[in-house]
Amino acid sequence: MRIACLLAVLCLALPAQETVRHRFVATDESGHQILLVDEAQPERGWVVKQQARDLQLVGGNRVMVSVDGTGGTARNGFLELDLATGEIVRRVEVEGFRKVMTARRMPDGTTYLGGYAPEGIAIVQVDAEGKTLRTIACPAEIKNIRLMRRTAAGTTLLGSDKNVYEVADDGRILWQQTVAGGNHIYKAVRLPSGNTFLASGYGAFLTELAPDGTVVRTLGRAEGQQVKAPKFFADFQLLANGNVVVVNWMGHKREDSSQGQQLAEYTADGKLVWTWHDPQLAGCLHGAILLDGLDPAKLHTELTGEMKPIE
Repeated sequence: MRIACLLAVLCLALPAQETVRHRFVATDESGHQILLVDEAQPERGWVVKQQARDLQLVGGNRVMVSVDGTGGTARNGFLELDLATGEIVRRVEVEGFRKVMTARRMPDGTTYLGGYAPEGIAIVQVDAEGKTLRTIACPAEIKNIRLMRRTAAGTTLLGSDKNVYEVADDGRILWQQTVAGGNHIYKAVRLPSGNTFLASGYGAFLTELAPDGTVVRTLGRAEGQQVKAPKFFADFQLLANGNVVVVNWMGHKREDSSQGQQLAEYTADGKLVWTWHDPQLAGCLHGAILLDGLDPAKLHTELTGEMKPIE
């Protein structure tokens, strides 16, 4: 009886476990839509029917998305949407692409777009009005592209098949590594340490590599780390607290999203602390930005890995 009473007192003294709720904007590949989800205030969410892939907070309470001319009315280039309403407030079409896969706004107001051009993979820089400033032709060995990320050194990181590349603005490959177990490497960012953090695509894991290719850590593979039905790890976001949020894409069909969690959050050492799964609302996501703690009035970049505002 005394033990039971003591346990009851201890339970009352312990703080209640707080439920993790996030607010995020995402691109839904198999649902052909862009959506904003607010777990604390669901009525603030919205859905826009438009196929898109990459996302970036570009200031003015807007999110920019890359579009490839499919699954909506927008052609190759990028759109900007009002975060409060989902209204499309800007459309920019860029010539010279068969498909635009990725778009990155820079602090100087220019935008880099990457995708498939008639001659191969290309990166195009456009000015604030969308006029082409230069075209970077990637070497022929880079056959695929999903998300590219600029670095603080003024270079570009991107994945192709099992490899991650760093490309100079003249098209030269400055650095590359083969990722063991990776397939269709989706995105990579350069950390202040000089290491590279990336999503392995069909490898369904996240990994941090030293410059010589040594694996520093891997998230998403070990027991206790895995989401349900891990198939393809796509976009990810490094948070200020050291956690990582990643998109788990499960297939091209709308109903594939019923298989497992669409989003997952890991601590720096791989503990799974949050997942999101709503197959009624969304299909299989391939891009997402957690908005908690961010100021959408400011431009945010991943020049040093973590998504940070440009002051």
